[in-house]
Amino acid sequence: MITPLLALALLAPAADLPPSPAEVPGVKIWPAPAFSHWPAVIHPDEERHVVLQVPVRVAGGRAEYRWLGTAGSIPLPVADGWRAGKEPPGTPVTGILLVLPTNPGMADAEFEGQRVPLQVVAADQPWPAARLVEGRAVDAEGRPVVLVDARHDATAERRFALLADGGVRPEGSAVILGDDLAGALRDLPNLRSQWVRGPSAAAAGVVAAAAALAALPAPATLCWSPGTTAFRRPDEEDRVLGAIAHRCRALGIAPRLVLLLPTLPPDVPEAGPRREALAQAAAARGWRVVTVDRLAGADAARVAPGVEAAGPVGAGRERLRQALADLLTSR
Repeated sequence: MITPLLALALLAPAADLPPSPAEVPGVKIWPAPAFSHWPAVIHPDEERHVVLQVPVRVAGGRAEYRWLGTAGSIPLPVADGWRAGKEPPGTPVTGILLVLPTNPGMADAEFEGQRVPLQVVAADQPWPAARLVEGRAVDAEGRPVVLVDARHDATAERRFALLADGGVRPEGSAVILGDDLAGALRDLPNLRSQWVRGPSAAAAGVVAAAAALAALPAPATLCWSPGTTAFRRPDEEDRVLGAIAHRCRALGIAPRLVLLLPTLPPDVPEAGPRREALAQAAAARGWRVVTVDRLAGADAARVAPGVEAAGPVGAGRERLRQALADLLTSR
């Protein structure tokens, strides 16, 4: 038996009925091209790269792009189960390795009509870094920010120190940024804190975080705690130490710069030489270097024989907190 409602539905014009999903092809939403990796600080006399991530629309085809106004192309990959010349399953992406310019300014990549900008900024000029994306510095519009800074020249540094007035130490508060050593450095009295956790704790992420957060209002003291990532690429941390010092000099300020180096992990044999190299580089740039061992005491992170915490515990934790608060807030 056909009900009146069903009868009306059967008599309705076909144009008024929605099409069957089986008859409507889906529209694949491809990821937009974007920079995925870039360094925090580069030197003007070196070649460093940035990665432009683009979608693989056709397996085995070629991707056409423009970088700094020059056209280029790369072959697109073919993976197991893909058909060359056909659209691959899913929404795969691939990376294009591009050489970074060393002249300050805006650098543009273009892929399929979409513009992807990036900023290169001289380290002694205002840093436009406003936030972090997966541990890398971007400006308020989400554009990557790369600082270009001269290499450390000890002779030039000494000459400048003799000629310059040295700057004035600001009246602001103390600021501590970086790894909080499992919470040991949180909520220290009279200090502002900016912490880097999660994905930002990768080696490059900590470097970029320091670059992004160093543009805070002029502090009287700036302390950086790079955490154990300092043992992976001490040359990258050294670049940031120099960029911060040069920016402070350009501002005419002389905050107390403190580098807090973590306890040496027992399972990283090369950590000792790397920590020493970073300490020497920081001291040469005018940073005061202190270690967690010195402030908290030896074995302050030991929970049990062979078991180490990510930061000092117990009485050692309190010694570190008090000593660091006194060091950073003293005039």
